[in-house]
Amino acid sequence: MSSTPNTNTNDLIRHAIAAWGYLVRWGSRLTLAEFAAAIRRHSAHERAEALAAALESATGFVARDWRGFRANWQC
Repeated sequence: MSSTPNTNTNDLIRHAIAAWGYLVRWGSRLTLAEFAAAIRRHSAHERAEALAAALESATGFVARDWRGFRANWQC
């Protein structure tokens, strides 16, 4: 069994948080599906769509507060 698809998804989720994290307001927490919707509203670029699809394929959240960004997900 190969973990390559999960590794690719994990890398895409990390990239999405690094590139689009500013869409998460300070003091808020979004599910990955809500974060994907925010990315889609902000950009129609195919790379943004790929990131949004990766986010939707996992369950979890991304949050932003005084500790910075926090995220937890399961592929």
